Amino acid sequence: MLETQPSSSALVFQHTVILLLLADSCRGQSLGVGPAQTIVTLLGEDVTLPCHLEPAADVFSKSVEWGRPDLEPRFVHVWHEGKNFLVNQNPSYKGRTSLSIENLRQGDLSLRLSAVKTL
Repeated sequence: MLETQPSSSALVFQHTVILLLLADSCRGQSLGVGPAQTIVTLLGEDVTLPCHLEPAADVFSKSVEWGRPDLEPRFVHVWHEGKNFLVNQNPSYKGRTSLSIENLRQGDLSLRLSAVKTL
């Protein structure tokens, strides 16, 4: 959810992480964990929305979904079986999101959002 600050051009991110982790024969389950604090950034800046698995697990060949239930289509960024799957990405996020391949291998699902804007 995005909220604008009335007296500045800062944006406040209170993000709900929706993760879809398709695990094949995993012995345990990992939980996606994001920050407890609110993330603040300026319009036009880049921001990283942190999220990691506890315990850490390699999700490079799994599926990871970042989404916003208030949008249609709701997909902000989708990673599926080793590659970006952005066919149904919401147009307002097109070309502005990324996940780190190396970080995915370490259980870091953080989303990089470029050129923050209001929607």
